[in-house]
Amino acid sequence: MTHAYYVLACLCFAGGLYKVRDLRRDPTSLALRGTCSTLALLGLAFVTLAPATRLAIDQWTGLEKVARWLGNSATLAAGYSIRIVMALPDGSA
Repeated sequence: MTHAYYVLACLCFAGGLYKVRDLRRDPTSLALRGTCSTLALLGLAFVTLAPATRLAIDQWTGLEKVARWLGNSATLAAGYSIRIVMALPDGSA
């Protein structure tokens, strides 16, 4: 099950890098910015919430459940990021 987190994180990062290519062509597009940030934040959340990484982060910081807080914060930020994209009048700016 742990491997699934890393596979999903890789897919999110790959999708984000693929969209960055489009963002470099049109850097003023708010929709592309939001999409790239959503995919990057979701990838970060998957990496942070993977059991092996979560234990390593908690041991490194010396605080319990810091990784859970980071992963949940990244997920929440990704949700807000895609919500901003959906609130754009025509999906782009």
